[in-house]
Amino acid sequence: MKKIFILLAVLLLLPAVHASGLAFSDMEVEVDGETDDNVNAAGGSFEAAPGESIELTVEVMNDYASTTEDHKIKHIDVSIDVETFCSHDLDDSIEEDIRINDLEPDSDDDAVFRFQIPDCANEGNYDLDVSVDGKDENGTEYAIEETITISVDKDASSMIMDFSIDSAMSCETREITVTVEAHNLGSMDEDAGLLIINDDLDINRFEFMDLRTGKWTDEDTQFLTSYTFDIDDTVEPGEYNLRAEIEYTANPEGMARYVTVVVPECVAEEAVPEEESKEPAEEIPVEEPAQTEETQQEAVVAPQQTLKDEGLFSIPVLIGALIAGMIVLGILVIMLRKQ
Repeated sequence: MKKIFILLAVLLLLPAVHASGLAFSDMEVEVDGETDDNVNAAGGSFEAAPGESIELTVEVMNDYASTTEDHKIKHIDVSIDVETFCSHDLDDSIEEDIRINDLEPDSDDDAVFRFQIPDCANEGNYDLDVSVDGKDENGTEYAIEETITISVDKDASSMIMDFSIDSAMSCETREITVTVEAHNLGSMDEDAGLLIINDDLDINRFEFMDLRTGKWTDEDTQFLTSYTFDIDDTVEPGEYNLRAEIEYTANPEGMARYVTVVVPECVAEEAVPEEESKEPAEEIPVEEPAQTEETQQEAVVAPQQTLKDEGLFSIPVLIGALIAGMIVLGILVIMLRKQ
């Protein structure tokens, strides 16, 4: 008996948690912009397909009468939670909290949540839990919760596609690498064709795709391949739109994605002349042999002797001697004639 009284005393000392005081005044859902009337303040359900956008509006009120005092509720957090849509190895859970304004008695406010049904979502029913908690001026805590059922139903024919550049072109490597990823989200098998094309880049690649229906993680429901293309040297610098297009059974017009291929303007490097490119050879000093007294005398005498020898037999001296001899000879001839 004593233990029971102690337990009751402990419970009385703990903050009280009440549902009354907070209430859902309304909830609305839009799926890709269209309102679903099956959702209201009591929860409900709605249908959606993978990839569709959801907008959930949760309206909360303080349902105390306006004449009530000390029941302003503060720190009100509205939360939503969906554990998972896809396989357990994919992080696709949805968790979000929004704090709304403090609520006076007989007033309301709302929180708007926006999220997308993951592309990997499997068909089935999923619980979307909505909860609200707050505290009034007396420290009393309030909490309410409701559940909305999401029925995921795949369209008969639905596909998504991603197109990206993995390796851009450079002046050193005139090639690009692109990746195409496609998933069959529908409930029927698809025979599809992939075309990657740009005439200016001389790219034209076609490939068949056999996409089965099934889970997102099944290999035969997806297509993931990379392609490398060489860009010819004659292609002018600039930006080019490379198109990847998928045509499949329910969409003969095709689903297209684009990436921008940039062909850079490359300037040829000027050749450096071989003479300029070589560094000047380092001059190695040559040591002159030491001169003795005899070598110094030879250095002085030898040039004088050479000049002397060149003076006796040089051409100007011989010509002068020849002219002088002719003059003397002429004088002798004249004297002989006078005799």
